[in-house]
Amino acid sequence: MLIGAGYFFELLCTGQLKPVAGQPIFQETRFGWVVSGPADNVINSGGWAASAVNLSITENTETDLEQSITTFWKLEEYESKSVYTKEEKECESHFDNNINRDESGRFRVRLPFKKNDYKRDTQLKQDYIKCMSEYEALEHMERVDNEIENKDREGKYYIPHHAVRNDSSTTTKLRVVFDALIAEDRRDFQHVLWRPEPTQPIHVYRLNTLTYGTVPASYLATACLENLANTECDSCPEVGELIIRDFYMDDYLGGAMSKAGAIQLRDDLISIMSKAGLELRKWLSNDPELIVNVHSDNNNIRGRGQCPDSQAKILSEIATIFDPLGLFGPVIIIAKIIMQKLWQIKVNWDDVLPDNICAEWQRYRDGLPSLNNLRIPRKIISNKIVVITEIHGFVDASEKAYGACLYLRTTGVHKNIDVKLICAKSNVAPLKIVSLPRLELCAALLLSRLRNKLIPKLNLKINRRRFWTDSKVVLAWITSPSGRWKTFVAHRVCEIQELAACSEWSHVPTHDNAADV
Repeated sequence: MLIGAGYFFELLCTGQLKPVAGQPIFQETRFGWVVSGPADNVINSGGWAASAVNLSITENTETDLEQSITTFWKLEEYESKSVYTKEEKECESHFDNNINRDESGRFRVRLPFKKNDYKRDTQLKQDYIKCMSEYEALEHMERVDNEIENKDREGKYYIPHHAVRNDSSTTTKLRVVFDALIAEDRRDFQHVLWRPEPTQPIHVYRLNTLTYGTVPASYLATACLENLANTECDSCPEVGELIIRDFYMDDYLGGAMSKAGAIQLRDDLISIMSKAGLELRKWLSNDPELIVNVHSDNNNIRGRGQCPDSQAKILSEIATIFDPLGLFGPVIIIAKIIMQKLWQIKVNWDDVLPDNICAEWQRYRDGLPSLNNLRIPRKIISNKIVVITEIHGFVDASEKAYGACLYLRTTGVHKNIDVKLICAKSNVAPLKIVSLPRLELCAALLLSRLRNKLIPKLNLKINRRRFWTDSKVVLAWITSPSGRWKTFVAHRVCEIQELAACSEWSHVPTHDNAADV
């Protein structure tokens, strides 16, 4: 960026830092902070000292709070089944060939190596040697073999390096990349240093168990559960299927059609997991009788103290709201709308908020404890004999938000009908003005993704699917070829048509729309 000298002083602000005499200074400008001044040890062949000027305009690094808000705010993307890469398949094969159990039943695994492409790929080896030779020829690195004999390693660090290929590049197809990633291996490669007190000598420890934080840890833990389900569930194969399906890392979420079935499932899980030395704990249930004799933690929504006086405090509380099934959708969407208002007023994290927003948040938060009195039956299948099982989905939108909900409708032998809410999802409307029909279309896409993700998980024989919208415009879009519409509509219609048949969509009057709350 080139700026005329006549504007120089108009761009300067009052902020200025001089950390060390004779070193670069930091000057605040209207564009941000600039660094200017002499740089040590940078001398050209003519003996002139070099000076450095730098302008950096970047956004702040995302804080933990911002990450929490991003996670809360993000609308889940429902992706198709993952396809394993060649390397992932080799990792799975390595696990199958090396897993075993000790005398107590605990799993013993070996950490997988990444294969050395340098040895297997002759062309990679030649390119790598050429690149490193050029480094040495250009004096970007020099040999210091005599320093190996130096016993004092303080101040030294050996950085691993690897190759990055870009075959489409017309110039450099291979670059050597240096980084600080240290490869983990088996037990001898899992050492730690520890001393309880600063006055005690440092001891070296070797970790003999799977260490979380290493790259393969999550896969090995999950693969052990799958192996356990396949080897220890011959007498109860249905439980093995549940272990594979309903575990996420070390958390299990499941249920049964009856209380007796849930107790049996609980006991089977405890028995099977104990064979591998795995103890299930932190039990939670909607029926206290199911966890009377096991360790459990309580999970309640609790009210808090006085109204926060800053954006950071409000957002941190909103980020703690956890409603994965959207059962509290009409309540959660209010928090999302408040969050959007906070972003619109563009205040700093710790600035005092306007009275109207603080009062709105106070009213909202004061009502949260009442959710503890809400009871939602999680069993969605009728206790009576079912002859017809249907899925019904509804969508709706307003200027502030849009959402979707899924219901299970069952009909018994005596024509008795039972309807239960499966789940719901909502999102606030974007700040940029979008027409109401387009927001209704976004809701239809949201329902399609929700349907595609959750219906297969029900493991039910569905006789009929029907999805409802009170927007005739959206219905016309969905039931017509996507190529007829402009980009915004065409992309969403195309995905909706891929996820659900056009014949499954119908119109419903607004007053009968279950998503209109």
